[in-house]
Amino acid sequence: MDRLVHILTYNGKKIAENSINCKKNIVPLDFEGSSIKIINIVCDYYDVDVSNIRSSKDRIDKNIVAKQMAIYFIKSDFPKVNGVEPNQAIGKLFNIHRTSALHGYKKIRDLLDVDKMIRRDYQELRERINLIYP
Repeated sequence: MDRLVHILTYNGKKIAENSINCKKNIVPLDFEGSSIKIINIVCDYYDVDVSNIRSSKDRIDKNIVAKQMAIYFIKSDFPKVNGVEPNQAIGKLFNIHRTSALHGYKKIRDLLDVDKMIRRDYQELRERINLIYP
């Protein structure tokens, strides 16, 4: 740790120390690249075409759940993008309005407490997504 301190600012050093002490993964800074990887993992899990959840406005349940789950993972993994909430960036990524991105996030957040199948899907996807982070 001490050899890497010279490249970090004071705040960066504190963040690195806290994440090492708490054994947390440091979230990568590449928002769009990591988001696309998350979308691909979620689409593979739900057996959905990526173009269906990124550009389509269809109302097939399987596509909606996959889109909302991807939004949930992206928003929870990237709480801030360039210092602001990521709703606008997620909206551009999925070609939806920022409030629709927020609705998708809240829907999965609420269902995690109630729905056992969504919770099981979340745990399985979380394991898969954690593999893409170094």
